Amino acid sequence: MFSLSNKLWHDRRGNVAVEFAFFLPFLLLLLVGGLEIGNAIHQGSLIEKNLRAGTLYAARILNPDANGPALSAADRATIQNLVRTGGQSGLDQPVVPGWADAAASLVIDASLEHVFSTESATATDISIPVVRLTASVPYRPLLPGLLAYVKLNDILIQLSHEQAYVGI
Repeated sequence: MFSLSNKLWHDRRGNVAVEFAFFLPFLLLLLVGGLEIGNAIHQGSLIEKNLRAGTLYAARILNPDANGPALSAADRATIQNLVRTGGQSGLDQPVVPGWADAAASLVIDASLEHVFSTESATATDISIPVVRLTASVPYRPLLPGLLAYVKLNDILIQLSHEQAYVGI
């Protein structure tokens, strides 16, 4: 009996399997974390691309009148559809799944921005119309149960973009 226990104690054939079993959870956590970070970057870049497109569209159709820049309600709806779905009709699927969430928001702001001031007594200040879009979209993870387990399921992707009046 003593020789059998001594033989098992000095047997090294299962060491690699035991070490692998110890490190497997860390390797899986590293893999899943990398996938989730990549997914978050991908969703952020899709939102940013559509914000740029919506802001440029808004800067082209902006109506700079004497009361300040203005966008009609129909123009605002078109911009919102363009940013959320990538199309003007709004009948397409959202570009990221977080846009379907009630917590998602898009703020469209058109205002006059002070861009240049000279110290000369004869020069005047220059103000130009600027459109600013600000999006706040909940992040939708690949593995929602895992992020809920580590209390990271309330992540918001917040981005903004602004564009000066381009005109037609």
